[in-house]
Amino acid sequence: MNYKKIAILLTFMLGAAALCKAGIYAERHDKLPKQRVYAAPDERERKESEKIAVVNLDEGVATRQGQIYYGERLSKFPCMDFEYASLEAARNGLETGSYGAYVIIPAAFSQNVESINTTPQISQLEYRINSSYSGKKQYELLYNVRSYIDSLDNHLSYMYVDNILREFHEAQDGAVRVMENDLRDMEAIEKIQA
Repeated sequence: MNYKKIAILLTFMLGAAALCKAGIYAERHDKLPKQRVYAAPDERERKESEKIAVVNLDEGVATRQGQIYYGERLSKFPCMDFEYASLEAARNGLETGSYGAYVIIPAAFSQNVESINTTPQISQLEYRINSSYSGKKQYELLYNVRSYIDSLDNHLSYMYVDNILREFHEAQDGAVRVMENDLRDMEAIEKIQA
C-alpha cells in the first residue's frame, strides 16, 4: 500500500512541477518583445492593375485642311488610369497583368466619322477586360471603359451638332447678303422706271 501512496504522491508532485514550469515559461514569454505577424498579400490582389490601354489604330482622313485624325481629336480620358499603347503592348499587358483592360479605336474611325455626309458608317470600338481578375475589379474596369466610350460618343455628337449649326449660320449670313443685293437691285430698277 505504501507503494501506491508513494506513486500517487509522486504523480501529484510531477504534475505540480509541470504546471509550475509552464507558468514560469508563460511569464517569461510575456516579457519577450512582441513580434507582429502580417498576412501575406493575396497574389491576385497585387496583380489587378487598374490601367487601361487605348490602342488608336485610326488612319485618319485627308481633307482640304490636311490629314485629320478624329480618333485622337475626340479622345478624352475620363481618369488617370488610361494611357495610349500599341496593340501588341496592350495584349501583352493584359497577359502579364500590367493592364486591366484595353480599348481599340479602329483604323477606319476617321473615315466613318466623315461618312455622315454620304452613307453613314458605324465604328465599332473593341475592348477586352482581364478575365482572371476578381468580379469586382472587372466591374470597375468595365465601368471605366464604358465611360471612355461614352465620352468619345459625346464628343462626336457635339462635333456634329457644332458643324450643323456652323453651316446653318453660314447659310443665314449668305441669305442676308442675297437679300441686301435684292434690295439694291430693286432700288436700281425703281430708279430706271422713274
